[in-house]
Amino acid sequence: MTADPAGAEKPQPVGTDTLPATVSATYVDLMLRLAEARGVPASTLLRGLDFPLAWRHEPQARMPMRPQFAELCRRAMALTGEPGLGCEFGLQAQLTSHGAVGFGYLAQTTLRAGLAFAERFGSGLRLAAWQVQVLWPADDAGPLADVRVQLHERVPRTDLYRMSAEMVLVSSHVLLTQLLPACRPDVRLHFAFPEPPWPARYAHRLPPCVFDAELNELRLPARWLDAPLAQGDRMAAQWSAQACEAELNELRLAHPAPANDPWMAQVQAWLVPGLRGFPSQAMLAERMGMPVRSLSRQLAARGTSYRALLLAAQRAHADALLGDATLSLQDVAQRLGYSTVANLARACRAWRGQTPAQVRDSLLKGA
Repeated sequence: MTADPAGAEKPQPVGTDTLPATVSATYVDLMLRLAEARGVPASTLLRGLDFPLAWRHEPQARMPMRPQFAELCRRAMALTGEPGLGCEFGLQAQLTSHGAVGFGYLAQTTLRAGLAFAERFGSGLRLAAWQVQVLWPADDAGPLADVRVQLHERVPRTDLYRMSAEMVLVSSHVLLTQLLPACRPDVRLHFAFPEPPWPARYAHRLPPCVFDAELNELRLPARWLDAPLAQGDRMAAQWSAQACEAELNELRLAHPAPANDPWMAQVQAWLVPGLRGFPSQAMLAERMGMPVRSLSRQLAARGTSYRALLLAAQRAHADALLGDATLSLQDVAQRLGYSTVANLARACRAWRGQTPAQVRDSLLKGA
C-alpha cells in the first residue's frame, strides 16, 4: 500500500518512472492458486505467456504486466466465472506475498512508519499499475481527521481497471489490519467505480465500502498513525529497506532506462519546475510536439504516466529547492506545484518523515 515519515535522515523515496512495469512471481502464484482452487489448471492459464510454470515459486522472477499478467487475469476471470476474483486476491494476499516490502512493513514501529515504508517502496516493487500516495492530515487537523492512501493510475485504463483496484485496495486493508488489528472497525475503502456484484458475499470480510467515489483510496482516522506496533523492530526495518533498495537496483540494472531512450530523456528534460510549478500535461505535450493522447500512449508504452513522472520529479527537485536558503518555503511550495506550504508539508512528511523546515535544516547543516 503506501513511504516513510518516521524519523530523521530518511533516504529519498523511490521514483517509479524508469522502472519496468512488471509483476512479482508471488502475485502470479497467488492468481494461479485462486484459479486452481476453482478447477482451472495453472498450465491452462500460463499457456503461451512465456512464463515457465516452475517460475511461480521463484521469488526473484517477474512477469511483464502487459500483456502477460493482464492476459493471465483475464483468463482467470473468464475460466473461473468469479466476478469477485480481484477482491478474493486481495483477501488472500498475506504479508509474505509482498516480499521484502511486506516484511519491512511489518517491522515498522508505528502505523505512520508502515504507511510511509509501503508508499516509498510499494509502487516500484509491487504495484505495476498504480502510484501510491499517502495524504497525511495537517498537524492541527485533530485525531478524527483521515489519513488517505490513494491510488493513481500509472497506465491507461483497460477492462481490468476494476479488478486491479480491488486487488490493491483490499490487500491494503488486509495488510493494515494485520499490522494493527484494533483499527479494523475504522477502516473504509473507496472505489472509483459503480458497485459490482460481489459486495454482499464479502461484506463480513471487508470494512465499509463506498462506490462511485472520486478516487480509489483507503481511509483511516489519523489517531491510529502513532499507535505502537507489537512486532516493530528497528533493525529489521532497516534491513528491509536495504533489501528493497537492492531489489530496485537489480530491476534498474536489468531494465536500464532512459539512458538509451532519447525521447524519454527529452520528456524529463522538459519536466522541471519553474516559478509557478511544473508544466501541465498539456504544456508538456505541446513542448514535445504531439497531442496529449499521443504523449499518454508513448508514456504508457514505457510503463509510466504523466502523473508518475510528476510525482517523481517533485521528489527529485525538492531537496535542491529546500536547500536553497534564498527561497522561502512558500516559494518552494509554488515551484514544486503545491498551492500552500501545508500541502508541501504533507508531501515532505511522506517523502522524508520531516517538515519542510526540518528537511531544510538538515540539508543546510550537512552542506
